[in-house]
Amino acid sequence: MSPRQAPDESLAGHLTFALEYEGVDLAVIAAMRDAIPDAENEAMVRRAPTGCRARRAWFLYEWATGRPLAVPDAPKVQSAPAVEPALQYAHEQGPRSVRHRLTDILPGTPEFAALTDEAVAMVERVSAEGTDAGRTTA
Repeated sequence: MSPRQAPDESLAGHLTFALEYEGVDLAVIAAMRDAIPDAENEAMVRRAPTGCRARRAWFLYEWATGRPLAVPDAPKVQSAPAVEPALQYAHEQGPRSVRHRLTDILPGTPEFAALTDEAVAMVERVSAEGTDAGRTTA
């Protein structure tokens, strides 16, 4: 990775980098809920209120905690999915969060969401199809 692509040396830098290139890890979001003060998350949102990655982090934080951050709703920007569909298997459609200008395509609830990498889901589909394809009927 070139220095230009590297994340800023901050929580916001690493979190938004991970959301773009690695997808959502709900265990990290849960840890973030308990370890990072609301004020730090609020500062991240205020620095980039129209940025898709910051809005995703903000949405996931509020989704996981049930606590709204003390920031105004996102300004008018193009809506995006709450997770990157190219990286993770999620619903194709979902309810729109006007506050975050995102579409909630997460499969499940904060209490239980089975979010998998798209690559894992694809391997499982191919494996299942391969197993079925090898079966013969009598």
